[in-house]
Amino acid sequence: FFFLMIRRPPRSTQSRSSAASDVYKRQEQVYETRQVQRNQEVEQKPVQNYRKERVQMSSDLEQMRSGQHSIKNELSSILAEYQSTRDEYDLLRKELSSMRKVNTDMAINYDTLKIEGESQK
Repeated sequence: FFFLMIRRPPRSTQSRSSAASDVYKRQEQVYETRQVQRNQEVEQKPVQNYRKERVQMSSDLEQMRSGQHSIKNELSSILAEYQSTRDEYDLLRKELSSMRKVNTDMAINYDTLKIEGESQK
């Protein structure tokens, strides 16, 4: 009997388990490479988001500072106006007090003159 044998191409190693192991190792390498790529993408997204948020927060902070600056200026002008009004009020009060005193003195003088005038009659 002659058996016609179909010859298979030679393997790099003769052990069957070694060939399966090579395939498995290649699959692991591909999986690890993909996992590394995914990890890099995941790591980059938060960094990009952080940078965007940082820029936005910086912009918001700058707006708040400029708003605070304008509020401080406005408060300063209101305080200056209040102080000026307060000074005017104090001055008017002094004038009024002085006028009342003059009025009182005049009334006393009038009453004194009136009494003296009646006593001479």
